[in-house]
Amino acid sequence: MRDQRTSRLAQLLVEYSMKVQARERIAITGTTLAEPLMLECMRQILRAGAHPHLVTFLPGEEYILLSEASDEQLAYISPFRKTVVEEFDGFIQISSTVNSRELSGIDPERQGVRTKAAAPLMKRYMERHNAGDLRILITMFPTAAQAQDAEMSLTELEDYVYATTYCDMDN
Repeated sequence: MRDQRTSRLAQLLVEYSMKVQARERIAITGTTLAEPLMLECMRQILRAGAHPHLVTFLPGEEYILLSEASDEQLAYISPFRKTVVEEFDGFIQISSTVNSRELSGIDPERQGVRTKAAAPLMKRYMERHNAGDLRILITMFPTAAQAQDAEMSLTELEDYVYATTYCDMDN
């Protein structure tokens, strides 16, 4: 059964915050923990007549990449990521942390290789956003890791997030 609060949040994100229009391409990213919100955003984007593209990150994916990849692999930028930045109309990023300290043991220099390689793409991302050509929305889907960081139970964090967005109310 779908949580109505999640459905309301997706509707708020897509209709009000992103103002998604027919035929637009919208990327939605998050970890597998954000699946309920990602799917509800997809539903709302389809209802708006637009084209959703889900990009799901697996827990541990970034850790494996940063700990195992060569510098050349770390510097590789996905062609899909480039397409989103250069051509899409909107980008919804759902923060859904599995482990907020997952990268604590990774050498910062390795993270720097990725950051440096992505800098031109990040610059273009910000240029398009500042020009109004790429709508960007970053939100959270409550997870146990985020609740622990906030020193709350998951239920308390969920209630807080949905209350602050008024998605706990019928109208």
